[in-house]
Amino acid sequence: MSTHSKLLAAATSSTLLLAVGAFSCQSHDVCTDVVGSCLSLRVEGDGPFDSLRTTLNLIADVAQQRVGDTPGGPGGIELPTTLRIVPPDDVKSSEVSGVELAGIRSGALAATAKSPPSFSWPYGTHQQLTLRLEAPTELPDGGSDDLPTAPPDLSGPPGDMASPPTTLKWRPETSSARAGLYGVWAGGSTQAFIVGENGTILSRQGDGSWRTDPSGTMVTLNSVAGVAGSGIWAVGQSPGAWRRDSMRWSQDIAGLNLGTGGELLAVAVGASAGELWAGDRDGRVWHRTGPAGGSGTWQTPEQVFPTGQIVYGIASAGGAVFAVGDSGRVARRPDSLPGTAWKQFQYQALPTGDPFTLNAAFAFDKDTAVAVGTGGQLVRCSGGVWQSTPQIIDSQKTELFGVWGMRSDRVWAVGNNGLIVRVEGTRTTELARTGPQSLYSIFGRSESDIFAVGFAMGNGLILHGTP
Repeated sequence: MSTHSKLLAAATSSTLLLAVGAFSCQSHDVCTDVVGSCLSLRVEGDGPFDSLRTTLNLIADVAQQRVGDTPGGPGGIELPTTLRIVPPDDVKSSEVSGVELAGIRSGALAATAKSPPSFSWPYGTHQQLTLRLEAPTELPDGGSDDLPTAPPDLSGPPGDMASPPTTLKWRPETSSARAGLYGVWAGGSTQAFIVGENGTILSRQGDGSWRTDPSGTMVTLNSVAGVAGSGIWAVGQSPGAWRRDSMRWSQDIAGLNLGTGGELLAVAVGASAGELWAGDRDGRVWHRTGPAGGSGTWQTPEQVFPTGQIVYGIASAGGAVFAVGDSGRVARRPDSLPGTAWKQFQYQALPTGDPFTLNAAFAFDKDTAVAVGTGGQLVRCSGGVWQSTPQIIDSQKTELFGVWGMRSDRVWAVGNNGLIVRVEGTRTTELARTGPQSLYSIFGRSESDIFAVGFAMGNGLILHGTP
């Protein structure tokens, strides 16, 4: 057990930008899949750093501190980024009196931050905290910038505050699906759902098998999203939306009028209970409000892209909503308040003259998201602004259909030819490329428990990435 009492001694509460507060787990936050105490720690400042060190200060009648390190890749850790902090098994979050953060460069303390005296973390809750790393006004312990040498001891589920596993084995899992699988979502320790052609819905069982859920429809289902331990929704061809309660799936279409040939391509949960956002074939984004455990109401859709332009991807985090689709179009809605305007941007066509289609998006907080599409390209929204230059993450320019991650500087993407890649900043690692199959969606419970789904040789394909 480490007691790094001198680490971050010079940090002051003036570095805090956003106070701690409870938040809804229905946004795509890094704590979404965690049952129990979890802290979503957004880190801001002037990076990069070789690593980040997080310290939990504990109340006086238990061990004083717990420490965890987050190492960076070859390019270091760029900011802003978000860390998922889960207390060790023998520490209750209510015993944590404060959080300290250190940015490390060349083995030396370069910047610090500290939570305010008002910080609290009730047991079993999810919390959010933003800290800004700044150079300390004096070195710890009055003169040395050396870091303590005792090993970190802050632990949590796989992927927390650490590098990803060097190798995941992508094992196929069997199911009865004889159709393309287009969407996957995973929640708690065993909860996972897959949707696809012909009304196919698969639910993962406690023993790791996949069971067919009767959907009550034969139309194509394109996307699935939910809240761990609460509502699950699937969207697809008209009539468009279905909700699962504890027993069965049923339509959830009040106010949803897609018209003949209409279709919802993607869905994401919003920031409040029962809130959904979904994109359709006609450039519109639909907003569902209402209870998570019952039927809701779809509001009048918002025309985000020109009529006839498909919204292929939707993501939401921190109240903001991101939409991507045809012709390199992207948009961001900064909050869910009525009348809030979408801010749009359009990427240029590919050098070949072909249109640049963005097929999927994933969001980390209200200002940060990624999207992938044609030409093996990835685009980023940072600081609430879509960056103008796409990043080629596959040299063979494979079409990419799905993207997921727990932190913005490390994401996974999937696409044609069974391609699976991991992207860390500017570095891409090819994890799989298996020929005549396509992967359309990816989602994980953690960085060592990831599902990718698609179609291969006339059958649905499910790959499970684990160490």
